[in-house]
Amino acid sequence: GHYDTHIRRQRRDLTAKWAAMLTEIERQLPNCMVTMTTGGSGLWLTLPGGVSARALQQRAAARGLISDPGDVHYLGPQRPENRIRLGFGAIARDRIAAGIAGLAEALAEEIAASGGGR
Repeated sequence: GHYDTHIRRQRRDLTAKWAAMLTEIERQLPNCMVTMTTGGSGLWLTLPGGVSARALQQRAAARGLISDPGDVHYLGPQRPENRIRLGFGAIARDRIAAGIAGLAEALAEEIAASGGGR
């Protein structure tokens, strides 16, 4: 019964984190679009047009935030350059709002620097 208890606890924890991520993205990153999921430990975020996921990754990393540029998850030549994957499985729920705030600051800087966000 320990395994089943563990799975139920994980599911509850990940569901709470998923909801917190969606709430904070909607609140702090209104110019981004989330690809809805029904489970897992990460979300896909489409950045405003003209914003490079790799450039944002570097700005976020300078703040101690980790994101995955989406292009590495695609095969073929038409890889989106403005998508990121945000993992939340290993993040404490009470740190999600601050992490999204830091990402929002990094995004605002990148939009200003690149003229993106069109």
